[in-house]
Amino acid sequence: MWRLLVVYHVRSVPELWLARSFPSLKALGPYVREVIDRVEFFASWLANGPPVVYWLSGFFFTQAFLTGAKQNYARRHKVPIDLIDFDFEVRDRKGAADKRPEDGVLVRGMFLDAAAWDYEQHCLCESDPKVRAVL
Repeated sequence: MWRLLVVYHVRSVPELWLARSFPSLKALGPYVREVIDRVEFFASWLANGPPVVYWLSGFFFTQAFLTGAKQNYARRHKVPIDLIDFDFEVRDRKGAADKRPEDGVLVRGMFLDAAAWDYEQHCLCESDPKVRAVL
């Protein structure tokens, strides 16, 4: 009971939850919002089939998803997976991510560390002062 009172007062995620959850440093409210968003993302995937754009930061283990994308490409083109590497294309224009690509996957939710994205020039730029990570 005391732990529950402390969690409520401090608004931190209970340790018991974090032991069975994705790692998070968020306060309780934003953590619960993210859990709901993740459940909605995967429920939509189950109900409607694979999404056009995958929420990369919504995965607990992103490496497995990315390896799966490489495996799909390798099997489709009969190429050893060891010879495949990622190529990136930023699609920040309206409608650029409306349909599934022929090969590969579209993702959202990547973070930039110590940089920002310039939507007018379509390139990396300096981040704002005192802003370390940008979504």
